Amino acid sequence: MLRRISRLLSSVPKLEPLRPQLERSDPRNALNTDFIDTVNSIASEQKRFTITNYDTRIRVNHYLQAVFQRDFNQAFDLLGKFRDKCKVNRTHTSFARNVQLYVSCLSTLVAHFASTSDGSEREFNELGNVKDMVELLPGYVVLNVLQDQLTQLRIHLLVAYCRHFDKLSKKHALRRQRARKLTIYLAEKYGITPQSFEQVVASEYSELTDSFRALWPNLKAKSELSEKKLDVQPFLNKNGSMSFTSLCDFISSSRFQFDGDNRPMHEIYDSLPQSQRNDFIDAYLNHNRLRQIEVEKYCGALQDSLAPKRQESTFQKFSIVHRHWLLQWNAAICENIKALDTETNRSLSKFAFFYTTYPAEKLASIVLTSMLSATLKSGLVGTLKLAKAMLTSLKQSIRLDPELKPVSQQLNHYLNEDDSIEFFCGIIKLATESCKLPTDSEMLSKSSHGQPLFSVGYAKSTQDSSPYHRMGIISLNQEIIILFQSYKDLLHSGSVLLPMLCPPEKWTSPTHGGYLEGLAPMVRSSDEQTTSKYINKAHATGQLQSLYDVLTQLGSLPWTINKEMLDIFTECLKKPEGFLLIPPPLSELHPPFFEMPKKSLYESDSEYEGHRRAYYKHKREAENEYFGLRGNRISYELMNKVASCYADNGDVLYLPHNVDFRGRVYPAVSFLSHHNEDMIRSMLMFWDAKPLGPHGYKWIKYQLANLYSKAKLDMEQSIAFVSENMGNIIASASGPFDGDQWWTKGDNPWQSLALCKEIHLIENFGGSDADYMSRIPVHQDGTCNGLQHYAALGGDEAAARSVNLLPGDRNDIYLKVLEIVKRKILDDVENESTKDIARISQPLLLRKLIKRTVMTTVYGVTHFGAARQIQENIESLTNKTHNTVSSEYTESQIATYIARNVLQSITELFSGAQAIQDWLLRNCLRCLKSFSSHNLHSLKKVDFFGLKHYQPMMWSSLSGFPVVQLYRHDVKKEIVTPLQKVSVVQRSRVSHMNLRKQLNAVAPNFIHSLDAIHLQMTCLEANRQGLSFAGVHDSFWTHACDVPKLNKIIRQEFVRLHHSQIIRNLRDDMIYTNRNAMQVVWVNNSESPALVEAFQLMRQQYGAEQTRRGKMSFNESLRVEIENPRPVLALIEEHKPRLWFQNKNGKTLAERYDADVGEEQNVSPKTHTPVLVPVRILPEPPVGKLDIDKVLESEYFFS
Repeated sequence: MLRRISRLLSSVPKLEPLRPQLERSDPRNALNTDFIDTVNSIASEQKRFTITNYDTRIRVNHYLQAVFQRDFNQAFDLLGKFRDKCKVNRTHTSFARNVQLYVSCLSTLVAHFASTSDGSEREFNELGNVKDMVELLPGYVVLNVLQDQLTQLRIHLLVAYCRHFDKLSKKHALRRQRARKLTIYLAEKYGITPQSFEQVVASEYSELTDSFRALWPNLKAKSELSEKKLDVQPFLNKNGSMSFTSLCDFISSSRFQFDGDNRPMHEIYDSLPQSQRNDFIDAYLNHNRLRQIEVEKYCGALQDSLAPKRQESTFQKFSIVHRHWLLQWNAAICENIKALDTETNRSLSKFAFFYTTYPAEKLASIVLTSMLSATLKSGLVGTLKLAKAMLTSLKQSIRLDPELKPVSQQLNHYLNEDDSIEFFCGIIKLATESCKLPTDSEMLSKSSHGQPLFSVGYAKSTQDSSPYHRMGIISLNQEIIILFQSYKDLLHSGSVLLPMLCPPEKWTSPTHGGYLEGLAPMVRSSDEQTTSKYINKAHATGQLQSLYDVLTQLGSLPWTINKEMLDIFTECLKKPEGFLLIPPPLSELHPPFFEMPKKSLYESDSEYEGHRRAYYKHKREAENEYFGLRGNRISYELMNKVASCYADNGDVLYLPHNVDFRGRVYPAVSFLSHHNEDMIRSMLMFWDAKPLGPHGYKWIKYQLANLYSKAKLDMEQSIAFVSENMGNIIASASGPFDGDQWWTKGDNPWQSLALCKEIHLIENFGGSDADYMSRIPVHQDGTCNGLQHYAALGGDEAAARSVNLLPGDRNDIYLKVLEIVKRKILDDVENESTKDIARISQPLLLRKLIKRTVMTTVYGVTHFGAARQIQENIESLTNKTHNTVSSEYTESQIATYIARNVLQSITELFSGAQAIQDWLLRNCLRCLKSFSSHNLHSLKKVDFFGLKHYQPMMWSSLSGFPVVQLYRHDVKKEIVTPLQKVSVVQRSRVSHMNLRKQLNAVAPNFIHSLDAIHLQMTCLEANRQGLSFAGVHDSFWTHACDVPKLNKIIRQEFVRLHHSQIIRNLRDDMIYTNRNAMQVVWVNNSESPALVEAFQLMRQQYGAEQTRRGKMSFNESLRVEIENPRPVLALIEEHKPRLWFQNKNGKTLAERYDADVGEEQNVSPKTHTPVLVPVRILPEPPVGKLDIDKVLESEYFFS
């Protein structure tokens, strides 16, 4: 709500216009953001909102209980104690915490008065006391509080008087007059205009509309104040929450009514004359905005209340007995929550407000539904993940509760994430002790009678992690997983982000845009707080304006559901055996059973041990497969339900977009977007239909041919393919499940079927093909787009031709690489040492075997990763043929051999790309291993030769978007909870960079940032020319009639991008970010004895040089010299030695640092002396003679 109110207020005086992008040297530029300072500032902010003292936390809970029980005498008394703590120790670190706690508690009290009133004289006097507290906030408090929170506090004070005024009848004329005068006086004092206050009332307190107008009778009323709200009451659970099914039902049932016309909305729209369409769409979207407001209100914490009310349809498929079990478990948890003793239960007593004032029935429902929802899908859930999900549900529940809503604005202060883990782990423990299986049910095996419903334990955090890295888990009884699988609302509980029913908000800042209530951040990141610091700086300097425009335009593209494809999808879900990749229904999936080997049956311990290990391996693999199928099935059913609720009325839907830290755009929805798999894509089509025009039908045929075929076909081949298969196409469209189901054999069967149906409609269209109105998107895809960017960057003509940057016949990069691989392996057949494995590999050399590896090489795939990809393909081949590849070599050995040849072939074909990757890696390491004296002041201990470095690799995209690689080693904190010990990552603690991840990621991230900016440039120009545009990274979509226009734009923007000195800009960024940084390099003692002697004499003067020569002995010297490097640099300038830089961590091999000449030598503290010199960024790599403008003429560049 704080964000909402701030947004409403900021919209009255318009947002400050964004300034033009600043130079790198401007201190406000994001490139000048220091990582250590940034993390420390986050830590400081978090400390303000942390309650560290147990007694203080108890007092806060007592205060909250007093406020919501309207015991204002106790509330004022406790608030006075919080205020008194602000008067002392103003220089102590606790001062900011004390001030923040006082203001948060005062804010909650004011918000409570703003939410409820009894209109009594006593309340008016109490409100007067609160007003005095707000007005008389000391200057030292005001200066130490966030401005947004202070504004919110004052707004709520106005609302409180407005609400009191609302409760007074005309017989209380004197008090009404006093309340009116005070409201107007406070608004003027705090600079809150009636217009801005009006927006807050309209948005958050619409029931006060009449009173607002009575307070400002001369103010012209705005239409928003009279905006009616939709009735969601029939869809709510008894506890005020909403289930997933009910949310979908609400979307289906809240149809826009237009002249009693029940056709799909897009058909109604199409049937209207142009003169009526604008009025229709305005009225329709205004109605949809009301629907969207309600969807966003409830979608963050969907749950089933377990109560009978409004759940009868759900329970028709759910045994009445099982329902009784649920209610029993819920009641048991609730009873034990109510029985909690705050005196003896110290770990939970400090959270008493959340299980005393907050209803125990609601808390029990949240806990049980969260636990069942998470564990029914995969059998178990991580404790930390579960606790966070419960916190989300609790926040949502409090926000929706009219009585408790006032605490929601400060909830992160009263119950931060660490606190919530401790609290919910305590409640989870209580739930695991409360819930037992029935002791007499015939539905359960006897071994399960009376057993716990949930079990607590530990498991490896990932399949590949060390056995010592374990996380806490909660697992569900296996029999309950099967018995409860038909209860869909339990499976689909939690938070979901659905497509929007109205256009998203325009993006104007990193926190304002997309969903109406800001449900998704603009930049998705695992380190959101740190990322936001860099992004906010970029916003302040105007560097994000083009990104805002792109996200707004992508989100404003209207889509609708292809009802025919949805119906086919629904039919497939009913098939008991499953269909294509859709698993069978949950009722047809059965958990695997393996009998444990008995030791008595084996002759030796070693034989038994081998079989025991095999048993656990096969059991684990089978369970993973089973739960994988379960998870997929649940996801398909969920997506079908969501698609159906939009399709029921032929509704429009919008996909708000955000970006990752590289600038790549993604739909911000949980599912149902064009970024999803083939089947989901087949159900999406543009809302706006356009006539095919003279060339559109050809592009429809082209789309089908290339989605069906595994190889790219040109236009002529595509038209021929469609002509040859027209019978199959019509048969597929007419009866998808009849005959040989030709469409299912395609590479993308679902989209192929959608196009079969489109062609069938076109063929049966009565008029000219050119007049047929089509909604189906047509894609234009890059040819291994990452390699296209590398070829352009390196000016490599041969590489450019192989990925279709140059005009001419279509080239297949995968076949070109395969030719080189075949040649290499043929040569190995003649070699005695490799002939056997080469002969075995030859029959495996197919395009599909190497395609994935070629595609991912550009994104930094390692030899190990490439071998694993190829091994998976080999395994897939052998599974189909039921044959083994070789008895002499394992599949892993063969895959490793082929992978080595594939990578060598790519390097041979793309030598320019390899040169750029090497240049990126070498410079990245120099940036990462740099030191600045500013950073060292923040660190107690510095090892110039260790692996702890604190500056991330960063650069600015050509749009101005800062790309920051925040790969660092996690600092974990252990929280001791009543359930188990839980480790949480502390993002607010300074930690050193993960050099391996930083280096492995720099090349792929750089290329991703380029394909991101190409998409953004193409989007802006396409929208400027009136085209519908959607994109999936390197696949650009539009209407069939507009493909020629889009093709021209794609090429023009790629050429414009690669005319913009990309490598030079990147190098300039690296030089600038390291302008004050130093690097450890080595001088060869035998090459420069005089210089080394000078170093020793100088270091002896400040007592740093040690007689023992080792890396650690030099640390003190370097620490002194980084503060004043001039004497060292003067000596280096005088002697001009060769300098050596260790280009690999932990390796003794070093490269020349002072010249890029390809020399290397081993370094050691015994033979070399370390010194600090300014960071030197390598010169730009050489560029070939490619004429990038030729891309404009290339037919197959994107196709």
